[in-house]
Amino acid sequence: MRRTAELGIVAVALLVTLVSAEVGVRMLGGRLPDPSPWPSLESEVKATLVGTVSAQIDVVLVGDSTMESGVDPARLRSRVGIEAFNAAIPFSTPLAMEAWLEEVVLARLQPRVVVIGLGFDPAQTAADDDPLRRALDADEDGGVWEMLGRYSELVRRRRQLRDWPETLRTVRALESNTWTAEGFQTGYLRGTIRSVNEVEDPARQASATMSADNVAALSRLGRHLTEEGIAVVVVMEPVRCPNEACRVAVVTSPYHRQVSAVARRLGVGFLDTNTRRWGPELFVDDLHLTAEGVQRFTDEVGRIVTSPMATVGPRVPASVRMPAGRRSGR
Repeated sequence: MRRTAELGIVAVALLVTLVSAEVGVRMLGGRLPDPSPWPSLESEVKATLVGTVSAQIDVVLVGDSTMESGVDPARLRSRVGIEAFNAAIPFSTPLAMEAWLEEVVLARLQPRVVVIGLGFDPAQTAADDDPLRRALDADEDGGVWEMLGRYSELVRRRRQLRDWPETLRTVRALESNTWTAEGFQTGYLRGTIRSVNEVEDPARQASATMSADNVAALSRLGRHLTEEGIAVVVVMEPVRCPNEACRVAVVTSPYHRQVSAVARRLGVGFLDTNTRRWGPELFVDDLHLTAEGVQRFTDEVGRIVTSPMATVGPRVPASVRMPAGRRSGR
């Protein structure tokens, strides 16, 4: 009898704790980005921003953090008169961009042009292992978890709660307006993001190649977008080069030749920003640009998206989806 009473007290305490936690999470929910299947809180922030867009968007930018913090839609608007949204998220590869465009971007923003930014960082673009895509594929909700998530914020936000230090960092970033409404990441320019892992000298990495899976994904993505009447521009992002020999090694690298060959085969626009050298003075670290670098990169993108190479087609209908079998097409 006594044991039964003790178990009852424990059960009531657990229930009260769960209810209190549920109420607390619901009260906090307004300060958090919407949960999504995407494996980083930064991408959840971007998905939340995509959901708030009300203007007609001409150009959508996808790519990694160099693109996210390097092309400013506000400058594109003021300089060339186009509405753009920077939908780039860190560590993006063509495999990840394929799913990102399908599940989050296209139906909501209905762009006329998609700019695909690719960086010369083998850890992001040349490796067969794609951590962003792998985490997405492994983190899909289903069955009982999906059902419970409809009624419980504790369940729906379980990854955010599990990665609480990262969640707090993201909340602070949102509250300090690290991202603009158009998706531009200002943290590097403002000094709120101070460092990244160092990348090796790009001249020494010039022999790296894009994986076959990513080449196939880039081809599928470009082909599908053009078939739907969406103009595509592939952009090789700026590489930090201390001298001309480094720049030449980059633009003649197998990786750059691979990407330009895909763009040529698809008949889409292609811009290699490294036809001119980007010196260390244009970077705040190994990957991200200073304010002067952002202006230069944004202006180069603006010129190509308003050129005949990016002929604007009809707006993409809301029903557009990537080809079936996207996740098994690795």
